[in-house]
Amino acid sequence: MALGIYKPSQGYWVRVLTATCLGIITLALAAWGWNQMALLAERLPANHYSMTIDAGDAKVLPAPGEAVTLLLDKPAAEGQDLPVVGSAVVRGYVQENRQLIIQDYKKDASSTVVAPTARVVRTSKGDYAVQTGTFHAEPIVSKGVLQIGFASVVLLLGTVLAYWLCAVRPRSSDFLIATDLEMKKVHWSNWKDIKAQTLVVVFASVLISFFLFGADLMFQAFFRLINVIRA
Repeated sequence: MALGIYKPSQGYWVRVLTATCLGIITLALAAWGWNQMALLAERLPANHYSMTIDAGDAKVLPAPGEAVTLLLDKPAAEGQDLPVVGSAVVRGYVQENRQLIIQDYKKDASSTVVAPTARVVRTSKGDYAVQTGTFHAEPIVSKGVLQIGFASVVLLLGTVLAYWLCAVRPRSSDFLIATDLEMKKVHWSNWKDIKAQTLVVVFASVLISFFLFGADLMFQAFFRLINVIRA
């Protein structure tokens, strides 16, 4: 038994083609799951949020662990303070693209805004304008991890299943070997026979088409004659 293959010298091509078909099905399932994992990631609870802030020339930026207040940029009425959306804790700040990352978001009880959003981030050291009003939510498990994990599991299981069915399992291997033996008994037409048979099929199809067309004209004329069809 070479490399754990049952009867390795028999049914080669049928086994290879069967494994190839199983591989194509596995790839299609992995591609389908890749898209589904992207949709699933959007439905998972958010672990943290990121947003672009305008830090200006500020030398002191929000530090990890610092509490911040999220505000809108327009008061409900003139002279009032900016409406509070909620509070959060700074997880980090990416200097290169000015991305402020927050976590532990808590909606303010008086706020009517459901989704995490803000136009101003207030810290103990000052206010920072938010360039985009809606936060970018990062799910508990990232989309990339879900997609790569699902695709890897499907590809691994598909490979193991194809190997087990086509090379290891005696019952399925014997069936494929018997199929290969039966295929060798089939008389395959040569190119000359294929051309001749194709011409016969084409000629017969054209002949039947003309016959049906003529019959249709005859029936139309007959029904017009007895006034069933009126032009």
